[in-house]
Amino acid sequence: MKRLIVIVLAAAFAVACTAGDIEQTLQEYESRIHELENEVEQLTITISDGSIFPVCQCSGHPEVAGHLVSIQEFGVLPTNTPEANKTALQKAIDVATKEGLALYVTPVENGYPMAGGIDLKRNVSLIGAHGPTGRGTVNATHDGPTGSVFLITDREHPFIATRSATRIEGIQFYYPEQAWRSPEGIIKYPPTITLPSDEGAQGVTLRDLTFYGEWFAMDFRARSGCEQILFENCYGYPYSGQFIAIDRCWDIPRILHCHVNPANMREFGRGLPPSIIDYAINQGTFTYWIDHTDNAVVMDIFTFGSHGGIYLGENTYGQLTNFNFDCVKVGIYRSGNANKNRTWEIAQGSIIANAGTDLSAIHPIYVTGIGGHTSVTNVESFSGGNGALTNSGASYDFITLDGSGYYTVSLTSCRMSGYEADDPITVRNVFAALRAVNCIDKNDIFFDRAIEPKDDYPSGVVTVMDNCDSAKGWISGFGSGAGLDTSNQREGAGCITATGHEVNLFTKKFETPVDARVSSRRGHFCLKLYISDISAIDLSKEGSIEVTSSGTCDDQEYAWYIGRLNLKQGWNDLDLRLSEAGVSGANPDLSRMNYIRIYHLGVTKDLTIKLDDIKFYQE
Repeated sequence: MKRLIVIVLAAAFAVACTAGDIEQTLQEYESRIHELENEVEQLTITISDGSIFPVCQCSGHPEVAGHLVSIQEFGVLPTNTPEANKTALQKAIDVATKEGLALYVTPVENGYPMAGGIDLKRNVSLIGAHGPTGRGTVNATHDGPTGSVFLITDREHPFIATRSATRIEGIQFYYPEQAWRSPEGIIKYPPTITLPSDEGAQGVTLRDLTFYGEWFAMDFRARSGCEQILFENCYGYPYSGQFIAIDRCWDIPRILHCHVNPANMREFGRGLPPSIIDYAINQGTFTYWIDHTDNAVVMDIFTFGSHGGIYLGENTYGQLTNFNFDCVKVGIYRSGNANKNRTWEIAQGSIIANAGTDLSAIHPIYVTGIGGHTSVTNVESFSGGNGALTNSGASYDFITLDGSGYYTVSLTSCRMSGYEADDPITVRNVFAALRAVNCIDKNDIFFDRAIEPKDDYPSGVVTVMDNCDSAKGWISGFGSGAGLDTSNQREGAGCITATGHEVNLFTKKFETPVDARVSSRRGHFCLKLYISDISAIDLSKEGSIEVTSSGTCDDQEYAWYIGRLNLKQGWNDLDLRLSEAGVSGANPDLSRMNYIRIYHLGVTKDLTIKLDDIKFYQE
C-alpha cells in the first residue's frame, strides 16, 4: 500500500508576554518558514514493492502534493538508448498502475530517445510540461523541439497503447528521422498512440499533445469497443492525412479544440514544402475519421492540406460545430445506413475546398448512403488559390447528394461561394430529400430550395425470396437439421422445420441473389415463424432475424432483435420495416439479397421452429 512520507517539522514557540518577545518569536517563525519551504522539496513516496522515489520537484505544478513522480527516477534519461528508456519507462508504468500515479516527463533539452511498444496500463497518467505547441518548441541549436519530448525512431511498433483510466497530457512526440524537404524517404510509422491489441479502453484522456513528423497520430479504431475517449488540444500534421480515427467508441467520444497544420515545426526550421502537402492530400484519407459511435461530440477543430476534413461514417451520429477545413478536397463526408440514430447536426463552420486538379472531385460537403438526416446550419464555403499546395482554386459545388436510398438533408443560412457548377447542389441520388432555407449562392443571391425524392418502387410490389416449399440450402443447428413439413405450412406446398436445442435456428445462403425491388425507406421484410413452445426461449437474451447481401452475417445486413418482436406460441406473421432495422457493415444491396440467418442465445430446451412465406414488399 502506498505511503506518502512527509517530513513534518513542528516548531514550538513560547508565547511571550512582552512586545519584544513577540517580535523575536515572529522573526524566528519567519526563518523557520524558509527552512520548511526548502525541506518540502525532499518529500518522498514509497510504493508497495518497497521502492522509494522523491516526489517530482516542480513546485509550480498543481499535482506536486505527492502524485507526480519523475520518470528520471526510474532511469529514463536523455542520454540513454531508445530501448533502455523504453524498458525504464515500462517499469515506471508497471509500478504506477497499482497506485494510480502520475509520471512526470521532466523537461530536458532535446528530449528522451524512446522505442515503441509501450503499454500504458490502467490508472496511470503520463504528464509533461506543455500546452499544445502549434509551431513547435525549439532547442538551443534551433534544429529540434525541447522540453517534455519523446524522440521516436521505431518503425515497427506503435509508440504507446492506452488502457482504461489513463491520461497522456502536455507531451511532444517528435520523429527526427522523418523526411521533410521532399516526399522521397517519407517513413510510414505506426500510429503514435493507439489501443492495446487485446482489449478496448474506457476513460482515456489525451490532452495538450503535439506531434512532429508523425504518419498517423491517434488510431482508436477499436476491435472490441471502447468508451469515453477524450481528445483535447492536440496539434500535429500527419503525413498519412490521418490525425484522429475513432471506431466502435460508445458512450460519447469527444474531439475538442484540435489543430492540424503543416507549419507546426516552423520554430525549429522544418517547414513543409508543397510537395509533401500534396503527398498527404493524395493519400485520400481524412484528418478526423469517425464510425460506429453514439452521439459523438466534435467541436472547434481545424485542418489544412488534407484530402478530407472529417469522415462521418454510416454507423454514427452526433454534433460537429465550430470548425474550419482549409485547402481540402472534401470538407465533410457523411454517410448513413438507417434512419434511427443516424442524425448529424453540423453548424458554425467554414470550408475551403480546392485541393487537387480534378474539379469534379472537389466538394465542401458530400452526403451518401441509404438513410439518416444531415442538418447543416450557418456553414460557409469559399475557395481560391493557395501556394502551399496544388489546387484548382475552386470547388465543383457546395454539396453533393449521392447514394442509393432515402435520406434527408436540411441547409439553413449557408453561404455558398467559390464553386464552378451552375447549381451549388448536385443530385446523384434520386431518392434523397433536401430543404434549403435562407441560403446564399455564389452570386450573393438568397435562395430556398426543396428537392423531393423519386417515388422509387410502386406501392404493393411483392418479391418472394423463398416460398419454403423445399428444404434445399437450409441449415439448422438443431439436432434434427432442417427438413420440410408438408402438413402444417401457412402457404404453398410446405414449410421449413427443425426440432432441437441450439443457437443457430436457421441459415441459408442463396446461390442466386434476389432483387427485392423495394427501397430502404418504404420496404418491408416479411416471414412466417412458428414456435412450438415460447417458454423454451429466454427472450431477454441476444437473438435476431437477419437478411444480407454479403453471403454471410454481420456485413451488408439488416437485423431485427427477436426480443422486441412480441412473439407468441404458434405461428407469428412478422412484418419488419427495413427503415427500423439495425444495419451492420456496409450498406445492404437490396438488388442482391442472398443470405438469411435466425439465431438466439436464449434457447433453453428442445422446441420446434418452422419458417414459411419469406418475401419483401413495398408499402
